[in-house]
Amino acid sequence: MKDGHVVGSEALVRWNHSKRGFLMPGTFIPLFEKNGAVRKIDFWLLEDVCKTMRKWEDQGIGLLPVSCNFSRLHFQQPDFPERICETVDRWKISHDLLEIEITESALTEESGIIEKMLTRLKELGFKIAIDDFGSGYSSLGQLRQLPADVLKLDRSFVCHALPRRESRSS
Repeated sequence: MKDGHVVGSEALVRWNHSKRGFLMPGTFIPLFEKNGAVRKIDFWLLEDVCKTMRKWEDQGIGLLPVSCNFSRLHFQQPDFPERICETVDRWKISHDLLEIEITESALTEESGIIEKMLTRLKELGFKIAIDDFGSGYSSLGQLRQLPADVLKLDRSFVCHALPRRESRSS
């Protein structure tokens, strides 16, 4: 933030609903997790990110890491890391340019399985991000067990940690 240089980005999905307009993920992702469609959405987004990165690289535009969110449901699939590799390799994108992101709340549900998958993804050269940290019950001590490269603090965690402008002393 100090020098204003961009160091990466995050691919975010939005739904432009024909009647309700643009919907934020919190509105539709829970429904798609319930019916399993989130798996297709996540891989559609990964495919689009890789396609865009390939286009940029072919145009000589320097690439920066891109973070892609994945539902906890993927981590129940034993071939999940290989499917990610297959997609990324098809577009000839370096693994270290992709950050696999999962929410803190997903980690509390099936931490052992997810930890193994994250470790496998890390071994394959992907970066790992934990999103919304501070919104659940994880501790900083638990982070030592995870192969995370990036920790994204939950907005509410940051807002409560910082004093209000009117209560700060000058």
